[in-house]
This record gives sequence, C-alpha cells and structure tokens, in this order.
Amino acid sequence: MQPFLSAIKLNRSNITILFLSLFLAACTDKRPAPLKPMVQKDTTITPANASTLLTLDSLAVQRFVDSMVKDSTVAAGIINFYNSRNYQYAWFNEEGLTEQAEAFWTQSRIYAQSNPDSNGRDDLFHAAMDSLVNGDTATSSNEMGHIELSLTYDFFRYIDPSSSGNIDPETAKWYIPAKKVDPATALDSFLTGRKGNWRPLGQAFYRLRNKLQSYSALLKAGGWPVLDIKEKSLKKGIKGADIEKIRKRLQFSGDLSPADTSTVFDIALEQAIKRMQKSFGLAPSGVVDHQLLEELNVPVEERIKQMLINLQRMKWMPIEDTEYILANIPEYRLQVFQHDSIQLAMRIVVGRAANHTVIFSDRLKYIVFSPYWNIPSSIVRNEILPAIKKDKSYLARHHMEITGHSNGLPLIRQKPGSDNALGKVKFLFPNRFNIYFHDTPARHLFDKHQRAFSHGCIRLQNPFGLAKLLLTGVPGWNDKEILQAMNRSRETWVTLEKPVPVYIVYFTSWVDKEGLLHFAKDIYGHDRVMATHLFKG
Repeated sequence: MQPFLSAIKLNRSNITILFLSLFLAACTDKRPAPLKPMVQKDTTITPANASTLLTLDSLAVQRFVDSMVKDSTVAAGIINFYNSRNYQYAWFNEEGLTEQAEAFWTQSRIYAQSNPDSNGRDDLFHAAMDSLVNGDTATSSNEMGHIELSLTYDFFRYIDPSSSGNIDPETAKWYIPAKKVDPATALDSFLTGRKGNWRPLGQAFYRLRNKLQSYSALLKAGGWPVLDIKEKSLKKGIKGADIEKIRKRLQFSGDLSPADTSTVFDIALEQAIKRMQKSFGLAPSGVVDHQLLEELNVPVEERIKQMLINLQRMKWMPIEDTEYILANIPEYRLQVFQHDSIQLAMRIVVGRAANHTVIFSDRLKYIVFSPYWNIPSSIVRNEILPAIKKDKSYLARHHMEITGHSNGLPLIRQKPGSDNALGKVKFLFPNRFNIYFHDTPARHLFDKHQRAFSHGCIRLQNPFGLAKLLLTGVPGWNDKEILQAMNRSRETWVTLEKPVPVYIVYFTSWVDKEGLLHFAKDIYGHDRVMATHLFKG
C-alpha cells in the first residue's frame, strides 16, 4: 500500500510547528476581522476590591498586541479583556503565578513537549515560564508583564476552535459549524474555576492527543521496522523468524508486552493481532495477511500526519449535546450516543468516490415508514431514461411511476415495497445536501470491508433498531407497530417531538473509549487536501 500522504514531506520541524498551530495556534489568520468596539473599562474595580494589586500599563498592552498579534480580532479581544478588568493581572498575584496559570501551562506545555525540536516557539517565554513553575519567581516587572500577556495570547488561540492551522474548514469539505467561543468569557470562567477541571475540547481530542505523544516518541526513536515477510499468511501455531519480526513490531508500537519473547505464534500474539486488525478496520481473523502487513508497514511519520489532521478536525467539532447520532464516513459506522454512552452502533454504506457523502450536521426530525423513493433528476437522466429506452417495461418491473414533469425530465418515484431502493424506512434531517439515512434491500453490502456504494445518502444496517430507539416511550409505537409500519403499501410519516442532532463526520484516526487507536482509509482524499495546508516545506 502506498502511504496515504507519501507526497508530503514530514520532519520534526513540521511536526512541532503543527503542534503549536493546533494547540497554541498560529500567529496569523488569513481571515482577519475588523477590530471590535472597545468594551467599557470597569472603573468599579479599585485597590480595595481588586483580586490583585498588580496592574498592567495600558500602553504596554497595546504595544504587545501591535508587535505580537497579527489577528485583529484576537488583538481586540486581548485589549478588551484587560480593559474590562481595569488592567489587573490575570495570571499573577502578589505571591507569583496563580494555580490557574500553572494548570494552563501544564496543558499547553504537553503539546510543545511532544517533539523536542524548538523551531516555531518562543524559547525565552517557555524558559521563563518553566523557571516560574519550578519556583523561581525572581523576575522583573517588564518580564512579568510579557509573560502575563503571552499567557493570555496563548489562551485565546488555544480556546478558539477556528485556530485552523492555515486551513478553512470548508476548504477541507467540512460543513459542520464550529462551536461559538468567546475567549474572554472562557478565560474569565477558567480563572475563577478549580485547577485541573478545564477541558475546552472534547474527550476524543484528548484521547488522540495522548496517543500522538507516544507516537512522537516513536518517531524520535527512529520509527518501527519494516516487516519484510514473504508468506501470504501467518497464523497460530507457526514458528520462526517471521513470528519474531511480527512480535517485535507490535512491541515497538506498544501493542504487545515487551516481556513476551516467544518465537511461536501463540494465543497472546493471536489476540494482539486481532486487536490490531480491529484498529485498522479489518476483520479480526487473528491471521497475519497482506492487508494487515500493509497497515503495519505504514511509517510512523505518516501515522503522525494522519493523527494531526484528525486532531484539527476534532478542534472543529461543536458537540455539546447529550444525545446525538454520529456517522463516521471512513469508518463506515454509525453510533447513537446518550450521555457519552453508546446506545446503538451499526455498519453503514456511504457515498462512492464519485458521489461523496457530505460532512455536515443537522437535526433528525422525521421517520418515514414504507417510503416512496423520489428519484433524483441526475439518476433519472443518467440511469433511468437510458434503461427505459432499452426496456419499455422497466418502470413497471421496478414498481416505478411517473408523477409529472420538470425541466424536460419526468418526475419518477418508486412505490413502497420490498424492492424499494430506500428499503422499508428512511430518517430525514432536512438539509441543502439532500442527504438522509435509509434502509436498503441490498443487505449483502454490509458484509463488505469497504462500503462506499451509495449515491451520497447513508444506508443503515439496522434501521429497525434506530427507529425503535428514536420512538422509545412514544405512545403507539412498540416493536409490532414499527414492523407493521415498515411493511405497509402506503407511506407513514412520524414527526419526532424532540429532533435529534446528527453529525456526519470524517475521521480517519481516533481513539475509542477502551483506548484502542484506530486508523481508516482516506476514501475521499480529504486528508490529502488538509495535508497540503498543514504540512508545508
């Protein structure tokens, strides 16, 4: 298998710079906004009621943003933040650094430590902060002022999900609106909160970030060895040098205990192989075949790129809902979450390469049992009409009917029934992309490893299960009634009293709640597009 980003050069400098753009963000923004009006100075703050007597000179704040901050929106935000607190220090008090300053520094420092290369960061600021955190509080007022403002600047960039590593979400075909964040409000909340309770990004972000740190250590150590194995398959019971190579590869990446030195393909190795196959979305056969070897031989540099790309996507995720549906396109999987617990999971079929399923979010409002399929004009033009020319009975044989005409094309729909292309139920979340979930009569497709076959909509392996879950507690909808509605000859619409958020996403790397790191194929090439923006040089 050719590495999915082999055309993009990666070195330690690239990684460090991207870490800083993801976590401390880049200093520039190609979409600067005009300065916002200054907020009123809070003159009610006096030495008698101030949280600290340490104050900044307003001119010093202005000089800092003029020299350091290129994004006018961030510059205005910093000025407004200090103006609103009458220029009190936020990160220092009379005793030195606050607990909140140390907590934030611990978070941000993790990212810089993921690679020892120092290119692209303010070494003097980092050294000064490390010194302060270690107990050396001897610093001049000018140095303290610079550290204070640098911490605020870092916080503003860290908390902002639009910090995008020089790439606009829509350039990456990402149409999920980012969570709206007011950095000043977030900073106020953080400063008054408890140390260590702060997690501005989703748990998925932190799980992947932690794995990325271990992979960065692997890169520093030289990466893992390439497996040169000629056998077509290796399975339990086999002995020899190839088994030793496999074992060392899994130990190097932390997927097998270093204490296991056997040269026999035993039960422990078989379980580790099954786990790795699950990691790559392969059937967990426990047999080492060419598919698994291809995945294991992807260089650590490429895996790091893949993880960095997906960390950026995770920064764009706005999920705050307690109940939602998440469909991950490259994983070919849909999950229903409730209070961070998976209530339902199933395989899905997504759009083929020529008919991408769009990355977006909306709210599921309707369930339609025994649906008509109103065939899109593109399918009528390119598939139905040519078929009718060859076979005049095509419409009748496929239970289709013409309901009118528009723009020179017949309006054709397929009647409810066992051969309806939408199956026995569809789930609508009205959107400009005309994408929805639906059943399918082509059940065999769910047995395939790669499932990109649709015209863009998402086909569900277990539509009954989703309908049942959505209608739990709704009067008149038990299992029997749902099955009856799915097998009628007429369409039945159900409007959900509380629409359910739907997120159709594109993650090619993530860590599940059990701690297993996953990688998926970049089936639409979206990773490649992001890589050209994130990895330059």
